[in-house]
Amino acid sequence: MTFKPLMLLILNSTFFISCSTVVIPKKASRDILEKKTRIVYKQRAKCESQIKYFKLLSKLSDKKNGFSYLAENSTDDLCDLYYKKTTKFFENHSGKVGIIFEANSDNSDMDRAILSGILRSSKINKKSKGYIVKRVILKNKNIQNALSSLILKKKVGVIITWGNTKFLKKIEKWQKRLSMPTLYIDNKIKKSKTAFKIFPNRNNYSIELVKSLRKKKIKRLAILTPKAYQKSKLLLNIKKNLKKYDIEIVHDVIYEADDYHTMEMACRKIFNININGRREEFNQILKKEKKQANAEGFKLNRKHVFLTAQTDFDAIFIPDNFKIVNHFAKLFDYFKAPRIPLVGTYEWRSPELTKTKNKYLEGAIFVDFIGNPKDLPIWSKTKDGQNKKVGLKADYKLMGYYSGLLGQKVLRKSNKRKRVENDLRSIKIKDNFIKNNKAFKNNEFNWPSYAFEVRDNRFKPLSHNKSQHGGTINE
Repeated sequence: MTFKPLMLLILNSTFFISCSTVVIPKKASRDILEKKTRIVYKQRAKCESQIKYFKLLSKLSDKKNGFSYLAENSTDDLCDLYYKKTTKFFENHSGKVGIIFEANSDNSDMDRAILSGILRSSKINKKSKGYIVKRVILKNKNIQNALSSLILKKKVGVIITWGNTKFLKKIEKWQKRLSMPTLYIDNKIKKSKTAFKIFPNRNNYSIELVKSLRKKKIKRLAILTPKAYQKSKLLLNIKKNLKKYDIEIVHDVIYEADDYHTMEMACRKIFNININGRREEFNQILKKEKKQANAEGFKLNRKHVFLTAQTDFDAIFIPDNFKIVNHFAKLFDYFKAPRIPLVGTYEWRSPELTKTKNKYLEGAIFVDFIGNPKDLPIWSKTKDGQNKKVGLKADYKLMGYYSGLLGQKVLRKSNKRKRVENDLRSIKIKDNFIKNNKAFKNNEFNWPSYAFEVRDNRFKPLSHNKSQHGGTINE
């Protein structure tokens, strides 16, 4: 039997495509031959797309660094003749982490918080080989120049990035084409093989919230949803898990946070303050009030006669900030609602919440992304030895800290660039915050969540916080 060779381009796991020979029997069917031909064309198109990005970066780089051939040679040559040279060059990294973020004054507070977290990780990690930082404006040329320097000249092994969606989309395009392991301090970028998100974990958070409700034996829930959060992925994930674990959403009412009238109407809906639906009860109250008014010698104002609140749920979930929560608590008091547990989110993290001394907030629970401040690796003390308060920027400091820590740790472990991606998926962190768990689950940072209860004007941890990393609910 004789065979005819067919050249088949095969994509290398690092960045480029090599050539190998695939033999097809003389008697092979036409369908098989056509299928293999389609594979060749498909892989060839992928090769050309990939090479285009490297050729562009090489044109922007210093030719003395030994990769001028990328710009000077054709795609055919780069996929064939220079294959070994290019793969060998991109196989190694310098051990440094590249940082690229947008120069945007609107994000300056976030930038400072993230960078301070990265700086903290480098102080703790004495074996760190350092970082290369690029702060760029939102223009293709500036971004390409920065990436050219980071990837070709400095040969960084991992990139850390954050910024607005437009900026990150541009970085994502290069990350995918170059198969560059990238840590995104963002939650909107789509997951892919080399894209890893360093951000509070939505699923861990919603599971912790469900655990808290089950611990309190809450089975029926009314939700007051801010209009701005209707499409929030975190809130949608919470609602999905509530249904999954049989916690019934009895009411889900929308209000606008800057419109107190809509907040009052939302209360009327969940408390069934509806004259038409409760006409008989309203008439009885009206009759009683008229009788009392006549006895005291004044004319009754019908507008001051209203139904008291009815509840067909066990708790009210308000995913909004403490100022809105405090206003709702006053409305509950106005409508003479019974004391019923309130449930909140990380936006309740404020000492102001405990200072309101409202009866409806006593016993309220909320879930946060941060537990005991002493367990945080970014924790520090003042000169007099007192612990600093954890502010809202602590989340971004933690994101910066773990981005820096993971970037340096994986590069020490993986001396070849092609291993970085797989090692990031399996790498573990041993500290009081992550608790010796894998850093990533499905390329998302395994960020724990913590449930608190408001008691005696203080935030008290709920006892089930010993297991912080989501999973399934068996309680």
